[in-house]
Order: sequence, then structure tokens, then C-alpha cells
Amino acid sequence: RPWRDQSEGPRPLGPLRHGHFPGGDHLGGMPLEKPPSMNKPTPKQTAERPAIAAGQAADPHTLAVLELAQLLAHLSSLAHSGLGAEMCRALKPCLDMKAVIRRQRRMVQLRDVLDKGGYPSLAGLEDLRPYFNRIHMDGGFLLPAELEMVAEFISVTSRAASFLDTAPREYGELFRLRNRITPLSELGKRLRQIVGPGQMVRSSASPELARIRKELGRQRDRLRGQLNALVSRSDLSGVFSDQIVTQRADRFVVPVRTDAKGRVKGIIHDTSQSGATCFVEPLEVVEENNQLAMLRQKEREEEERVLKEITRALFGQLQALSENLTALAQLDCLLAQAA
Repeated sequence: RPWRDQSEGPRPLGPLRHGHFPGGDHLGGMPLEKPPSMNKPTPKQTAERPAIAAGQAADPHTLAVLELAQLLAHLSSLAHSGLGAEMCRALKPCLDMKAVIRRQRRMVQLRDVLDKGGYPSLAGLEDLRPYFNRIHMDGGFLLPAELEMVAEFISVTSRAASFLDTAPREYGELFRLRNRITPLSELGKRLRQIVGPGQMVRSSASPELARIRKELGRQRDRLRGQLNALVSRSDLSGVFSDQIVTQRADRFVVPVRTDAKGRVKGIIHDTSQSGATCFVEPLEVVEENNQLAMLRQKEREEEERVLKEITRALFGQLQALSENLTALAQLDCLLAQAA
């Protein structure tokens, strides 16, 4: 045993040869200056050297002398994710020799696979546990930005699984780690159909959303056409401060000179900072703007329905997602050790 309970008293060492440990194990090929004295009493337990806690391999003083904390801090800097770094910092010396041998065998296998194929990319491995908690909420749903992170995580899961698939079948330690990973490729494809550039819900998320957005586009074009015709009328020359169509409060308006606002009947939604221009929604387009507002509301409702639907699908795979997160964090920690 590497550490002996002090209460058991001195341990007989047997004959000590110059420059060697008992049993003939040479210390790195370097002879000692002189053999340690065999007459020194075994140090008694003191407050400065606390007892080894149950289940621990060493007392805090020994771990401090070994600079284990500094070693683990350096190791954690080689991890790709916060979860992997967290696992690195939590490592402790192990008393179970079978576990030690198994871990060393796993590291030999991992180094061999890395030497042949290189390191897998773990970019996108994030701590999704806060999102998992929200998936449990009835009626709750993840936002597009959060779904994009889940989609990235599923991509990382697929890359990690493909990397471990290159290991020979006789590499049992890596095979066991691979068996804990479920790629969830179909769920990843569905997430990519829903979340698009700019973290927006894609039109491909549902046929109804695609239909609503087409109608929205047509309605906007009709409104712009009507208002562009209005600002171009020769009988209203000098009424508009600019011949543009803009929006205020999600409604299409035209910029009217404040001193000429009486010549365009409508609803004033805003004024410029200088006060020289007011933004008017002409009465002839109020109903068109109302139709546009109704379509926008339908769009929001359909987006929310899609987000709730995919969140329910994530809930159905919550256990697999959670297990994948743990397995990938462990792989990240192992890759840091290999590095």
C-alpha cells in the first residue's frame, strides 16, 4: 500500500542497498547521497500532518507537496469545455488498483487511436443542464438561440461517436465509452430545419409558417405600393419631407412635414427629433396595416407552436441527452489527459 496507517507502527523495510529502494527498484538510475538512517522513529500523527480520511489515498499535506492542485489546473486548461475542465479539476488519486489498471489501459488505447487519426473536434460542447431543467416545465419552450446550442451539441455528439468508432473492437475501455453515446442524428436534422441564420425560426419549420410568411410578404408589397404611389402624387408636392415609406410601431407610415400635416388625413404615430417631420399612417391604408398586424400575430403563434413541439421532442430524449453530456465531458477530460 502506498500509504500506511500510522497507528500500525513502523513497517520493517528489510536490508537497504545504496542507491536503491527496498526490493531492488532503482530510483531513476541516480544513486542516493547516502542511505537514510534506519534508526529514525516513525513520525507520529500531528496537527500539521492530519490523518488520511476514509476512502482517500493521501492526506492534504501529501497532496500539497505533490502540487496536485497545480497539475490539475494545468490539465483543465487543455480541456475544450467547462464541463471537461470541471472533471479534470475533480480528479483524485485512486486506492483501487483494478481501477487504476483499467484507467491506464484506457489511456493507452486512447493514445493509440489519437496517434493514428488525430483529435476529434469538440467545438460546441456546452453545459446544457440549465436548458434540461427548463425542458421539464409544462408549456415551456426553448428559444431559437438555445435550440441552436442543442443542435451544436448533437453535432459534437455525432463527431465524438464517429471518433470512437475508429477504435479497434478489442479496445474494450473505449468501446464501453462509445456505448454510452447516442448520436440522435434525426433530432439534430429537425433542429436544423427549425433554427436558421440569425437564430430565427426558419420558414421550413412548418408548412403553415411558410404559408403565413408568403402572405406577409404579399401584404407588405401591397402596402408599400399604395404608400409609394401616395408620396409620388404631384398634387401633394411639398407635403412630404422625403419620398420614402418607413415603419413606426410595426405599422407602415409616410414622413409628412409638420406644417403640412393637415393635407394628409391619418394617424400620427411619431415625430422626428427636430419636430419638423411627423410620421403619418394615412387613413386609406389603416385596414391594410391591420391585416398585416393580424398576419404577424399568426406568425408569432405558429413560431411558438413549433418551438413547443420541438421542446417536447427534446423532452422525449432527455435521458439520452443527459447521458451524452456526461460521456462527452468525460471524453473531453480523457483527451486533456492524453494531450
